[in-house]
Amino acid sequence: MAVLVLTTDPQRRARVSGALRGQAVAIWCCATVEEARATLARGGVRTLVVDPADARGLPTHPLVRDVRERWPGVATLAFVQPGRTSAAEMAALVAAGLHELLVHGADDSEHALRVAVLAAEQHCAVDLLLARVRPHVPPRAWPIVDYFLRRAIEPVTVEDCARALGVHRKTLVNRLRDAGCPPPLVVRAWCRLLVVVRLLEEPGRTVEGIALQLDYPSGSALRNQARRFLGMTLSDVGAHGGFSYALGRFA
Repeated sequence: MAVLVLTTDPQRRARVSGALRGQAVAIWCCATVEEARATLARGGVRTLVVDPADARGLPTHPLVRDVRERWPGVATLAFVQPGRTSAAEMAALVAAGLHELLVHGADDSEHALRVAVLAAEQHCAVDLLLARVRPHVPPRAWPIVDYFLRRAIEPVTVEDCARALGVHRKTLVNRLRDAGCPPPLVVRAWCRLLVVVRLLEEPGRTVEGIALQLDYPSGSALRNQARRFLGMTLSDVGAHGGFSYALGRFA
């Protein structure tokens, strides 16, 4: 799998390459929207990073919109530069369904870029699985499950969820119990595991890398939790249907 970078700035290309060094992912580069579309059509792209406009001056937000519709498994990010990127350009990129904005001068370091790319890929994975999970969740419990799925990469707590939904922690417990669901902490653990299994279906992903991305103490801690919840090792889950198997256990 590869990260496709659409930019005319060689320094940006170098920063993306440096940020993803050691991530077992190829870096492909192009200068025009036309080249990007052709590369996406060939397959193998998991993340697209663009400038607001290509080498010919064509805006890239239509490309971002097409990626969300035609290649929903591809995460999208865009570099923007205050003072040079107009508010209209930024608004068009966000409206097109962009996963992350990279602000020149703030997100240019290799660490910041790595975090942003990983966050975009996680958000993309969550977008795909939300539609698959929702039919298995009682309507009363869905806002809670939706919250924990969307924030699987963040160290959120049950109190954070209650605050976001404007209720007391006990209300979450009661809503889940009335819906026939386990307590909030267990629901949160399940949501994180569903994201883990979904990410493991992507080529080049490792348990250790995902454990780091989702802030598990270690790969071993993630493997142990998966065995408790899923009834088998993560490698066996992959052999028994991957996400479909995990979703069945969750349901």
